[in-house]
Formats: sequence, C-alpha cells, structure tokens
Amino acid sequence: MSDHSRVFDQVVQVLYLLEVGYGWSEKGKLDQRQTTLLLSQQQVDDEALSVALDNYYDSFDAREKLRLETLSIVRGVLDSVNELDVQIESSDSTWRLERMNPTDRNILRLALFEAMTRDLLSRKQIINEAVELAKRFGDAESPRFVNGVLDALLSSRH
Repeated sequence: MSDHSRVFDQVVQVLYLLEVGYGWSEKGKLDQRQTTLLLSQQQVDDEALSVALDNYYDSFDAREKLRLETLSIVRGVLDSVNELDVQIESSDSTWRLERMNPTDRNILRLALFEAMTRDLLSRKQIINEAVELAKRFGDAESPRFVNGVLDALLSSRH
C-alpha cells in the first residue's frame, strides 16, 4: 500500500472518530446526529482534533511519519465540510446526509476534497481509492454506493 493510500486510511479513520464523538472523551460521547451537526457547523476545534488524532495514534497501528499530511487533509476536510456536504447531498436525492453511513459519508467527503483542492490524483484514481476505503471500512453496500455517488459528483466536475 502506498503512503498516499495509508494517509487516506488514516484520514477516514480520524474523521470517523470525530464523527462518532471519540474526540470528545472528557465531555462524553456525542450521538451521531449531534456530532454530524458539529461537523457540518465546523465546531471541531483544535483540542477535539488533537484528542481524536492522539486516540487514533494510540489505538491503531498508524505510521507516525504520515501524521502531518493526515492532519493537513483532516483540517482541509473540516474547513470545507459545509461545501462538501452540500455537493454530496445534491448528487444523491434518495439519501440525506445524516442518513448515510458515517464511514461512507467521510469517504465521500475525503474524495471530493481531494478532487476539489489537490491535483495529485486523477478522477479515476480518486474513485478507486475511495472504493478501496469503502471495501475496508464500510459495509457490504458501501463500495457500490461510494462509487455511484462519486461517479456522479466527479463526472459533473470535469
């Protein structure tokens, strides 16, 4: 697995930790709806992000040397989450954002952020990376769902 793929793995896992509230351990876990609202209102502060990253690196076999790039992308996604969420919802009228699986939602956010802001990967590579993440971290339907939404989103961008 390439370093870029490892960074994507780490980003999705940190975003998931933030989404489900593990970043706020001293305040108690938040339920999914409350946390989704926090993410969409950009209320994830540096302390919450730091706690989530620390929890992640303490709990998983993560490569420390990739931490700075992971942090940079997580911050970028968080800073852009409102715009990303609007675009994701506009691509799939059958599922509202809060009804999506949190893993799928964060994979879509990451992939769309990558396509919008960084010119490192082609459209096809972004979709392939996202589908691989969905296979590793999502449920049985995740790869197909992520592929369909991203294909619609990224086709309209090019």
